[in-house]
Amino acid sequence: TFTVLTSDDVQFAAGLSEPITGSDPTLLQAAYDKAAATLPGKPSLIIGFGPLLASVSGDFYVDNLSKISGGVPLFGSLAVDHYNDYHDACVLYNGKGYTDRFAFVLLQGPIQPHFYIASISNETLFRDKGVVTASNGNQLQTVNNLPVSDYLLSLGLTKNAEGQIEGINAFPFIVDYNDGTQPVVRVMFALTPEG
Repeated sequence: TFTVLTSDDVQFAAGLSEPITGSDPTLLQAAYDKAAATLPGKPSLIIGFGPLLASVSGDFYVDNLSKISGGVPLFGSLAVDHYNDYHDACVLYNGKGYTDRFAFVLLQGPIQPHFYIASISNETLFRDKGVVTASNGNQLQTVNNLPVSDYLLSLGLTKNAEGQIEGINAFPFIVDYNDGTQPVVRVMFALTPEG
């Protein structure tokens, strides 16, 4: 995607975090504060581009930037490439690619973003329920005591000619933590060689 942003009444400020090595939000805070200081008022929208990291999920960016910004809406994506495991995915900023930094644009001015949520029809839902039986941070290891790849195949997903399960990021899963909190939607973005 190539996007050009221009306006007579909206100010823009770009920012880039230092390398993210864990789940510490202070790097996002520092980058946000530096970019926001160049604007004449509170941002109205954040457009963000996050790296794919094994140590944090996409919620890391959303949750922390929501707190840091005081609730400014965030729209964006995680970096991907054309490989099944996204090993060359980069966040681009000022002509350079980064595998571990969050890039963003703050927009300040009279804008009112609207977000629309699309849903999946009941006919296309997988009815099978699985119990996560092993995980390590954001890495799902087994479901119903099966390696994740075997579990996905049991749902009806198939392998391509190279033996890989393609398009897993097109299948969102609803995760119920069974602790009284609202269930959340999660999407897998890659499978390890071990499945």
